[in-house]
Parts: sequence; C-alpha cells; structure tokens
Amino acid sequence: MLLREARLVTECRFHAYMQMDNHVHLRITPPEIGASGRLAREPVNLTPFSSDPFAPGKNPSQRPSETSHKSHSRGYSSQADGTCKGIGMKWQMFIGHAVFIGSILITVVAMLVSKVMRELRKRRSPLHGKQIGHLPGQQLLRRIDKASEEASFGYDVMVISLPMMFLIWSTLQINWAEVRFGINEALFLSGWALLFGYGFLQYQRHSKRKEQALDGLLAERVTGMQLNRLVARGCIVMHDLPCGDYNIDHVVVAPRGVFAIETKSYRKPKNLPAGTAAKVLFDGETLKFSDFSTTKPIEQSRRQAKSLSSLLRESLGEAIRVTPALALPGWWVDKTEAGKSSDVFVFTPMGRGCEWFTYGDELIPSSKRKLIAETLAIRYPPVS
Repeated sequence: MLLREARLVTECRFHAYMQMDNHVHLRITPPEIGASGRLAREPVNLTPFSSDPFAPGKNPSQRPSETSHKSHSRGYSSQADGTCKGIGMKWQMFIGHAVFIGSILITVVAMLVSKVMRELRKRRSPLHGKQIGHLPGQQLLRRIDKASEEASFGYDVMVISLPMMFLIWSTLQINWAEVRFGINEALFLSGWALLFGYGFLQYQRHSKRKEQALDGLLAERVTGMQLNRLVARGCIVMHDLPCGDYNIDHVVVAPRGVFAIETKSYRKPKNLPAGTAAKVLFDGETLKFSDFSTTKPIEQSRRQAKSLSSLLRESLGEAIRVTPALALPGWWVDKTEAGKSSDVFVFTPMGRGCEWFTYGDELIPSSKRKLIAETLAIRYPPVS
C-alpha cells in the first residue's frame, strides 16, 4: 500500500531550461518519506532547488553551459584577433620597403614622362644618324664614362643604405592601428611633394643643359676632325684656344689668312622627311631657319675674330687680319648675295666644306704662319 501510494503521489520536481544547443534537461527529485513511514506530502514545487547550479537566481555568468559558450566565444575571438594581428604585423614589416620602392617607382615614372616629353619635341640633332669618326682615346673615354656611372651608383648605395635600413626598422616600431592622418601628416606629405617637385624641375633643367652640351661637343668634334685634314694643305689648325675668359673653338692659320671659327649646333625639325636636307638661309646678318631666326652666332664670331686680331697685334707688333667664320655641322647653308659677300664665312664642315680655307692666293708666307702659330701656342697652359 505504501508503495502504491508512493507511486500515486510521487512528486516530480523538475527544472527545465533551454541551452544554446536547444536541449531540454529534466531533473526529477524523488519524494521524501517521513519518520512514520508515510509520505511527506508537500505541494509540488516547480521552481528549481537552490542547490540547482542552473537556477535563475544564480549568476548567469556561472552557468556552465553559458560559461562554456562564452569561453569558446572568447577563444574564437582571441584566435581571430591573433590571426589578424599576425597578418597586420607581416604587412607592417613591408611598409618601409613599400615607401622606398614607391619613391623609386614615382621617380622612374617622372623621368620617363620627362623623356617622352623631350622625344615629342619637333627638333632633333642635325648629326642624328651620321657616321662620326673616332678621336684619339675614344674607347677609353667610353670606358671612363661607364666606370663613372658605376662608381656613382656604388656611392649612392653607400649613402642610402643606412637611411633605408633605418626607415624599415622604424616602421616596425609604429603601431599602425593607432596612426591617423592629421595636420602633421599633411605637412610632411606637402614637404615631400615640394622637395620632389623641386628635384624634378632641377632634373629637367639640367637634362636639357646636358643634351645641349652633348650636341655642342659632337658638333665641335666633327668640325675639328674635318679641319684637321687641312694640315696636309699647309694649314695650321688649333682647337679650343684660350683667350682670357673665353675660348675660341677653332683657329686655322692658312696661306690665305687667319680664321677664327665658332661652331654651333642647332636642332632641326624632327618631322623633316627622310633624305631631305635641313636648310638655313644666311643673308649676311641673320641665320634664318625654318621656324626661327637668330643673329647671335654672327655677332659672336665677329667679336672673337676682333679679339684674336688684337691679341696678335699686341704680341707681334703688327696688324693681322682675322676673318670670322661660323660652322654649322649637319646643315645645308644657302646664302643670298649679301651672305656670300659678308665678312663672316658661314659653312658646313661636312663633305668638302672645309676646303674653302685652302682656296685663293698665298697672302701669309710660311715663316709668318709659323710665328703666328707659336704666338698662339703659348696661350695653352703648360703640362706640369
């Protein structure tokens, strides 16, 4: 009977709670039996026991399931944060490299743009595509230029090696997550832009000057090599003669007279059809090219001839007439009647242009030509 009553009045105390995995857990508590052997009837209490670790009264943070879930969540979050930080650190290691490589790329692009702009100009060297002879030591000069370039590169590497390594090291010390673009950063960026712009302007300016100097050097070499052939005709040829604060490109002491020769290199139009000669018209005072005119070379030739004549008069004690001449390598010179009778002889040294100096009667005897040559030779500094 007791067992039957127990089965009939068995109180099931349970507590149901839902976890994240949607499982329902039941806790069944058997009834208590009193000292008399009868059931201690108590109203059914559906609230969890205070000893229930999952009771609502407990701190939710102490619930094993939630704690476990949060622990796993924190574990996943920590793992993700660690992965992100690892990726960030790897990325930050290359910031120094990126800054250096980016600077090189920007510089290369700027140089290429400058070069393309120069190539798009409508003028080119008048000696472009011409076969130029070799001067004594020509191969050595090329080797010297190559060695100078390599030495300059080695010097640049030595100079930038420490700053480059310091830049890479310093970027590793920066917490890039806290870096914000502000006024200070804008000032540094503006400073870089100003310095880069200044350097680019200097590069363009001196590249143009170098280009002009190379054109002038080639023109003087061509003229000098052609004039050297006159030695077999009884002429004395001197190059780059010092005269105070300037030099005369070439001096020819020929039987018919003394000539002070100035060499000029002017670029001709790039769109000139192939096989068409670039022409310049000389009217006695002005050189008229296809797209511009100038009188400066004519005036310079006259000044130098006058200066050389004064120098010879002071040294020899007698007047020596010096004829001004202007060489334009690579140009076809057309002359008007005034140009043909001008006191300035404008010519191209290409072909047989230099033979003009040997034409005519002998006006200066051989002995005086040697005396003039000796007077001019002492203008060169001695080798010590």
